[in-house]
Amino acid sequence: PPLGVTYKGAGINQTIVKLNSSLNHVYDHATGPFEYADDKYMWQFIEEGTGNQGLMDMTLEGNSRLVHGGVYHYNTDNIDYTRVRFENFGFTAANIRFSAGWDMIDCEVVNSSMSISQYSTGAVMFSTTNDATIDNIFIDETTSGQVRGYGIKCFGPSPTQPVVDNLRIINPFVLVTPTSNFGTGGTANIAIEIHNTLATDIEILGGDINENISLVRPDGQADPGTHAVTVDGLYMHPTAGYAMELTFHNVIVRNCYFLGGKFASIFQTAGPTHGPASTNWQIYKNVFVNPYTPGGQAGAIRSTNWGFANMFVYNNTFHWLSTSSGVSCMVTFNGKNSSNIQFKNNLVWDETNAAVMTLNSGGAVSGSTFSYNQLWGLTQGGLSG
Repeated sequence: PPLGVTYKGAGINQTIVKLNSSLNHVYDHATGPFEYADDKYMWQFIEEGTGNQGLMDMTLEGNSRLVHGGVYHYNTDNIDYTRVRFENFGFTAANIRFSAGWDMIDCEVVNSSMSISQYSTGAVMFSTTNDATIDNIFIDETTSGQVRGYGIKCFGPSPTQPVVDNLRIINPFVLVTPTSNFGTGGTANIAIEIHNTLATDIEILGGDINENISLVRPDGQADPGTHAVTVDGLYMHPTAGYAMELTFHNVIVRNCYFLGGKFASIFQTAGPTHGPASTNWQIYKNVFVNPYTPGGQAGAIRSTNWGFANMFVYNNTFHWLSTSSGVSCMVTFNGKNSSNIQFKNNLVWDETNAAVMTLNSGGAVSGSTFSYNQLWGLTQGGLSG
């Protein structure tokens, strides 16, 4: 497309863009072969520098998933997608790579991801970027009755580590199928994934997601000394896995509502090389309700193998209903040592005889404070392990 041009339709229900069937890209989604097929997208913005281009007020339709993707956007800055509906693409709706200053505003994506044993795509995917915004996006990958992939996905692909700076995801509404076909199948699906990423100043503000959000630093990354992620006001209600997978250093989780899930609400992943300890977490003004179901792992906040350092948990509400099952707790320390854990001014309302903290597999906690908390339904002390 020409530089400086925005293509504007008459509205998402009036302007519907389709490709001639001769441009369909057909392959077996169930077994592969897995293909990026960067040349098989409906619309391409490639190597255009500062494009100042956009799409507005239209629907891009993928010929019942026979078209590979909606938009391929590579090394081109300042592209805006406003009130665009992407539907029925076979691989992804939008694949944005090595580009800055792009926005997706008031967009909708339906039935446009895939999941096979090798890989799950996202309905919207991006790699290295800065100064980007996704605002008020609606994603629904549940409409077909088939297993689909992720909602929003930051990817390399491996072993490349994306570098993401100043990204805003505002008021996302994301529906994905509970499980994916990745690996051996049946794996808990992911609504938002920022994985193996060098992250600075990412904000996820408000919104509603029905499965896991995954926020994972590169393997072995030490504390870089810069703020990585803020999650503020997000409603999470997973059914197949935990609500949040989190390993980044320097994060804030506040004003969120965690409801249910099969594992801990905030789960530090058990990957073998994700150490050292996650540092400088601030978790405050959140509500945790029933963050454990049978077959899961107990703990509203759980470290697995690598521990925490400088974690502040304050002004939260933890509520286990009498319908919960298993032994639960507020914070679980598993394996490695943790230090400077500040658990203050929280309301713990329990109907299951849960513990406040649990130590497993040789983990130890030092230099920590537990004070000014209101406990209901727990034995005084409430420490097991």
